Amino acid sequence: MNKVKWLAKRLGVVLAVLIFSHFFAAGVHISERYLGEKTAEATEWAVGNIAEAGGYARPVPQLSDFTALQLVEREALACNINPALARALLIEESARNQSAKSSAGAIGLMQVMPFNAKLCGLTPEDLRENTVKNIRCGLAIFCDYMRGQSFDPWRALQEYNGGAKCINKCDESIKHAQKVLKRMAKDLS
Repeated sequence: MNKVKWLAKRLGVVLAVLIFSHFFAAGVHISERYLGEKTAEATEWAVGNIAEAGGYARPVPQLSDFTALQLVEREALACNINPALARALLIEESARNQSAKSSAGAIGLMQVMPFNAKLCGLTPEDLRENTVKNIRCGLAIFCDYMRGQSFDPWRALQEYNGGAKCINKCDESIKHAQKVLKRMAKDLS
C-alpha cells in the first residue's frame, strides 16, 4: 500500500507541474502564494480559475502579491533569459525605484523610453503607474535585443542602454553593460 501512495503522490506532483508549466508557457503566471500549497489544492485552484474565467485564466495578480524581483525572474524565464541578468538589469536601471525618470526620459523600474512603450502598446502613463506593465515591457524589449544579438548579453545590454548604434561604441553603454554583468556575477556567487 505504501508503494501505491508513493506513486499516487508522485503522479500528483507531476500533474501539478505539467499544469503549471502549461500555464507558464502560455503566458499565464500563477502567484507564488499558490506554488507552496499542497498539490491537490494547487491543482484545484488552477482548474477553478480557468473554469471561472470561461476557459481562460485570470489576469496576473497585482504586484502586491509578489515582489518586483520575483516578477522579473518569472518574465525572464518565460523569455529564456537568465533571471540573475534580468534582476541585475532592473537594479542597475532604476535601483528599484518605480518613479525613476532619466534625463533622457526613460520611465520606471526598467527605464523604458516612451517611444519603446508604444511597441508594447503602452503609454508613458502606463509605464509610470503600472509596475507590472513597466517590467513586462522592459523585459520584452530586452528579450528582443537578446534575440537580435544571438543571446549575447554584452551586446544586448548596450543596445538596451543606448540603442544599436552604441554597441561597442558609446562609453556610457559599455559601462552600463559592465555594471549589469558585474552585478549579475555577484548575484550568482
